[in-house]
Amino acid sequence: MVSEEFRSLVATLRSKSTPEERVTAALAFVQAEIRYFSVSLGESSHRPSQPDLVLERRYGDCKDKSLLLMSLLKELNIRSRAVLLQSEGRKSLSKSLPSPQLFDHAIVQVTMGGKAFYLDPTRLGQYGKLDRLGQVHGRSLALLVAPEARQLSTIVSANASELIANEVTETASLPKFGGDGQLRVTQTSRGVAAERWRLFHQQYTPEQTTKSFADTMQSRYPGASALGAPTFQDDRVNNVVTTTTVYNVPNLPLTGKVFGSFDLSRATCAEHLFRPLQRPASRRCICAPSLSMPATASRSSSPIRSA
Repeated sequence: MVSEEFRSLVATLRSKSTPEERVTAALAFVQAEIRYFSVSLGESSHRPSQPDLVLERRYGDCKDKSLLLMSLLKELNIRSRAVLLQSEGRKSLSKSLPSPQLFDHAIVQVTMGGKAFYLDPTRLGQYGKLDRLGQVHGRSLALLVAPEARQLSTIVSANASELIANEVTETASLPKFGGDGQLRVTQTSRGVAAERWRLFHQQYTPEQTTKSFADTMQSRYPGASALGAPTFQDDRVNNVVTTTTVYNVPNLPLTGKVFGSFDLSRATCAEHLFRPLQRPASRRCICAPSLSMPATASRSSSPIRSA
């Protein structure tokens, strides 16, 4: 028997303007309002709880949350199907004999506009259009729970390259030679990276965030300090998070590993000044350094030597 709370939730979701908005709203509700908690005892280890019960107690594991999401979408006349996968070892399923015990995670597949989207109800911090959501299960082998499924399939996103294209822009400003400089760092993150940054900013205070950023910069430029808390811009339509931090860096042009002398042209100075960032967790990062020199600088100034 369907509860009144379930009917009320369906009515709220149905009021959204488009089918895609109804899907993202249903996903957001299950992700944020149903706490992930697993009680894998007896048949609960493999049988999902009824959606009304999950909705009432406000917690469930991956299969509970997936069934609730599918039930909501069914009431909205949106077709969805369960997908079973292995949370660790993306390709190991292909090397194993068939067994239900190989699967330890359940998600949901929804087809919209001829495209398949794989939604994980256990994720947090996800916002935006379906094609902008991060995909942590990309390239994983999975089993679609459907009568026509005869073999494993691979989870793919048509725009995967866009969702892992993160950008780091660093602009150094040097008011005068021999003095402190400023370094403005802007990080633009998309997909999974944006969702992780969103959770980071939710979980830590501005003071903790500032200290964390400053500690990271000091490992690159000893003595660097943050000039105020990082600014945080959250585009929840396109799932993009932009963080900007300004640092004070003592002896800015001397902090790079420079030996001998070098021409003070912008290109040459930037080459020596900017130390490379550690390779990010995402597979694609665009780094764009730039340098603002003192007004009195010429392309052939007196040599500057490293300390």
